[in-house]
Amino acid sequence: MRKRQEEWEQDVRARQQNLVFPDTIQNEGRFWRNLASGKQKITIVQVVGIALFFLTVGVIFWSDAVEKFRYAASGSTFDRLVPVFLNWGIILVLFVVFFLLLRWRVRRALLSGRRRDRPR
Repeated sequence: MRKRQEEWEQDVRARQQNLVFPDTIQNEGRFWRNLASGKQKITIVQVVGIALFFLTVGVIFWSDAVEKFRYAASGSTFDRLVPVFLNWGIILVLFVVFFLLLRWRVRRALLSGRRRDRPR
């Protein structure tokens, strides 16, 4: 009976490990370091998840493009395609800029952290 209670207590402690402030910060730091380093290969499940994500975005984009192209004002094909790609192009550019800034900031923070660890 005592052994079972000790196992239960150990399980509870292990589950709470990520809820305490220093552990969450360490886990987040480990996540960003792994993401920035690119040393770890992605698994099949991750590839499938990324593919499903892009497939979903592609389907949404395609259905929106078909809808706008079909009901756009008559005219040349170029004039009908401009409203289709303009909205999505602006959104895409904003996302790319945001993620490039995020990547730059994370790399800068990681490099400054390495410098602090060095002995003087």
